[in-house]
This record gives sequence, C-alpha cells and structure tokens, in this order.
Amino acid sequence: MNRSDPSAVSLPPGPHSPAQAADALLHAISCDVPPALLEEYGLAGAPEQAQRIAREVLSLNLFWLAQAFEAHMPAETDQTRLWEALKPRIAAAWTSQWRLPAADVSAYWEEAEARRAAYDRIVREGGEPMSVFGETADILEADWVVRGEDRQKLLAFLLDTVPVDEIGDAVEGLDLAPG
Repeated sequence: MNRSDPSAVSLPPGPHSPAQAADALLHAISCDVPPALLEEYGLAGAPEQAQRIAREVLSLNLFWLAQAFEAHMPAETDQTRLWEALKPRIAAAWTSQWRLPAADVSAYWEEAEARRAAYDRIVREGGEPMSVFGETADILEADWVVRGEDRQKLLAFLLDTVPVDEIGDAVEGLDLAPG
C-alpha cells in the first residue's frame, strides 16, 4: 500500500518552474501518519508516536529527494532552486497537512540535515534503501518511539509509505526551466 503516488502527479509539458516542481514533489511525498494507519501495521497509534514517525518519514523522503536531485540534476543551481521552493511548502504543510506541532518546524531542519548525513554515509558504503530504513528504525527504537519487537512492523510501514523509486522517477521526469 504505497500511499504516495508520484506517477499520479501530472505536470504540464515542461519546462517547469521551481514552484511547479516543488508542488508536484511535495504531493508525491505524503508524510501524513495518522494513528489509525500505524494501527493497520500493528503499531501502537498514540498521536505523539504518529507525529514522531511522521517526522522520520519526512526525513527519509527528503533524503531520497536529495539523492534523486544529485542523480538527475547535475546543475547544483537547479537543486538549490528546488530546495528553496520546497522548504516553505514543507513549513506550510507541517501543521495543516501532516499535523505536526508548529513549534518543531524551525528545529526540524537541523535534525533533517543530521539524518541526511547518516543516511548518506550508509548509501556511500553500499547500503540499500532497506539499510537506510533500518537506521530509521534504530533511531525510533533508541528514542522509545517503537518497541524492539515492533521493528519488523515499522520496517514494513516504511517500505510501504516511503516511495524511493517513485521519487527518483518523479525527479527524473522534471524539466526545470532555466533560471
């Protein structure tokens, strides 16, 4: 059950503005984690747990976006333009779409960068997406967000909700207008 469907995101024929591309990509990486969804995977569905897992799902999505940008957008200026368009949209979706506490959004960017560095190290060492998801599970277990015996359930949830290949396909299909 992949809740994000980047193939359903349609952009008019390119070139695309950074705003158009950011809107499409944001739509592709849903980070909404309602407690009821966690319960479908056999995970306790407390609101605080759902919020914390949503942050980690967002960090994973942003990491895979960064990987896709590096693979499919050789111009660093294009990557920068997309990040500049994405960040305010993420901040806007933070409370309204993903139901995360408003006070956390400013501190989140440092956390996301730390996650990106850890995940990047895993990929540079030859790790596959499952290894990155395992790191996320380690973080959530260490912080007592999920129990060790729920690790496999969490990994199944992450595999189903973080669309790694689809993110790459969506970025590859972008035709960013010169700017």
